Amino acid sequence: MQGVQGDKMEQNNVVFTNNTTKVLYPREQHFWSGKPVSAPGRIPPSSTALGKQVATAEGALKFATVYVDSEQTLPTTRKFITAFDITALKEYGPYGSVSPKNYSITFGPHETVKEVIVRHGFIVDAIGFVVTDNTSGETYTKLFGGNLGSQTKIPLQKGEYITQISGTHGKYADSSSDSIVATLFIRTNLKQYGPFGRGTLVQNPTNFTSPTGPVVGFFGSHNNFLQSVGIYHGTSAASKAYAESGPIGPIDWNVVEVKLGLSKPSVVYVDNILGSKVEATVHESGDSTVAISDK
Repeated sequence: MQGVQGDKMEQNNVVFTNNTTKVLYPREQHFWSGKPVSAPGRIPPSSTALGKQVATAEGALKFATVYVDSEQTLPTTRKFITAFDITALKEYGPYGSVSPKNYSITFGPHETVKEVIVRHGFIVDAIGFVVTDNTSGETYTKLFGGNLGSQTKIPLQKGEYITQISGTHGKYADSSSDSIVATLFIRTNLKQYGPFGRGTLVQNPTNFTSPTGPVVGFFGSHNNFLQSVGIYHGTSAASKAYAESGPIGPIDWNVVEVKLGLSKPSVVYVDNILGSKVEATVHESGDSTVAISDK
């Protein structure tokens, strides 16, 4: 395999470098098995837990390899690669207004929803989430909708997760929107919460119920009220601990390889390893390698 050496780029305390990897194409163009790949990027943009997205592969992803600078000491709690199967992420809804989607949140494989927030009164004014990154311990809050009504906080127990939403939607007398979420139930693997919203002054209320399954995100439209709400179903396709098999790479580098065995279009993430130098490549076979840079 012939090519040129590149240079290193740094972002979010991770240095992606192709100094020791032969690259067939310029950094502006990335190919994997002859097909374009997108790099980098964050999916979802709102998540702080997934680390850097290093490639999107359109073919059968056999394995991913990470080269770790042997001079760095890897924190034992941050040694993982995650492959997220984008074909497994399914949308249900949104239920309510036909207005274009203007909010979307997905929870990463290393994030936990600690609390659900619902503002409600005559109708459902807003929905929000308190999310914790299980690797860093950091917590962030997202709220979608207005600030009217009273606020209810639903703390989720350890091991509890959202599985379904249901309720009603219809035309609200005090809103110009074609429809809003009038009432809402939130079901988890342990119990059901609600109803939130009384459905007062709502014309032609229509019932909705999502399929049951692991909810990994929400989407819909909102303004002063929650106009619509939908859910994402999906799971992490593979998450395995590092298995060191080196040093067999370039001098002063250890080779760390994780075989993922995915056959669907997949996104590969390398977790932020707290300043360690990381070089990510994806392979289809032993003689087909493309270095992914952080351009």
